[in-house]
Amino acid sequence: MGERPAYQQIDKQWLLDHGSLHDTLILAWHAQDGITTLRLNDVWWNFEGFPEYKGPEPGSLVISGTQHSPDCARTVSEMILMAELVDSGGITGLRFYTSVQPPIEILGKTIRWYPETSFQDRTQI
Repeated sequence: MGERPAYQQIDKQWLLDHGSLHDTLILAWHAQDGITTLRLNDVWWNFEGFPEYKGPEPGSLVISGTQHSPDCARTVSEMILMAELVDSGGITGLRFYTSVQPPIEILGKTIRWYPETSFQDRTQI
C-alpha cells in the first residue's frame, strides 16, 4: 500500500467519497490571516459500523485565501449533517449544514484536507 499524501485537494468527488462528512464533528476552529482551519474528528464517521468504514481519520480542513469566516466559537463540537462545495462568482467554498442553524459558508482559494498524521502548523500556507 502506498504512502498517503500530505494533503488532499477537496472536490465534489472527495466529498461524495466521504459521505458529505455526515456525522463528522467540528472539534476546533481557527481563522487568521486569510486561513481558516477546522479540526474534524473523523472524515469517515458517516460509514462507522458499515463495511465501507476505513477506520478513524481525524485531521484538518484548511481553507486558504478566505476573506472572512463566520463566528468560530459557534461551531465547536457541532455535528456536520452535510458539506457541499459552492461557487460564488468564481470563488470556491464549502457550505456546512450543522446541528445548529444557519449553515456555515466559507469561501476561499484552496480547500485541502490534512490527515492528522501529516498535519503540521499550516498557518504559513
